[in-house]
Amino acid sequence: MKKVFLSVALVLAVAGSWAFYPKAQAEEQGYIMLQSQVVQTGMSAKLLLSTYAAKGAIQRQEVGVKYGTFEKQQALVDTLRVLELRKLNEYRRSGWHLAQVVQPQGGTTLYVLDKP
Repeated sequence: MKKVFLSVALVLAVAGSWAFYPKAQAEEQGYIMLQSQVVQTGMSAKLLLSTYAAKGAIQRQEVGVKYGTFEKQQALVDTLRVLELRKLNEYRRSGWHLAQVVQPQGGTTLYVLDKP
C-alpha cells in the first residue's frame, strides 16, 4: 500500500509541475514590412528605417545627417542602403524571406518579408 501511495504521489507531483513548465513562445509568422526613406530638411536629412511587424508593433531607427555637396548626398544614400542591408540580413538569419520590394515615387523603399 505504501508503494502504491508513493507512486501515485510521485505521478501527481510530476503532472502538477508539468503545468508550470515554461512553454515555447509561438514564433511570429505572416508578413513584416521594412520601410526606408530619406526625409530632407534644408541642408540636413533624416534616414528613417521603420519595421512594421506582423502583430502590429512598429520599430523606428532614425539617423540624422548633414550634407551640402554631392559626395555627402551620395554618402547619405550609401548609409541608408547599409542600414537596410543590415536589417534585412538580421531578418534572414531569423528565418524571414524577402517576398517583394516596392519603390514608389518619393525615395521610399518598401521590403515585404514573409515567414512560412
